[in-house]
Amino acid sequence: MIILLDDVGFGMTSTFGGSIPTPNLTKLADNGLKYNRFHTTAICGPSRAALLTGRNHHVSGNGFLAEWATGFPSYTTLMKKSTGTVAQVLKYNGINTSWFGKNHNTADWETSASRTI
Repeated sequence: MIILLDDVGFGMTSTFGGSIPTPNLTKLADNGLKYNRFHTTAICGPSRAALLTGRNHHVSGNGFLAEWATGFPSYTTLMKKSTGTVAQVLKYNGINTSWFGKNHNTADWETSASRTI
């Protein structure tokens, strides 16, 4: 399970010295489970793309937010098939996946008020 919190850096949680109490994360960290080598950007969509693909956000085509996509390389916000997501890898191995919540990694022309593709 991946739990992604927008606009929350490592320094916000008590696990890494911040002011937001995260006792369960701290318990996991105290037992050796720490994921602290992740590239973040100043913008949520590119950071999410990096997390979900395991690649630099520019490599995945997400140099900026989907709402301001351009035709320039690395700024289309359309993830290339060559930068598949962890969900795609799981799916191809027989595991069901889903995505709930905000999604700044879908181009505006692929969404509507009634559904998201």
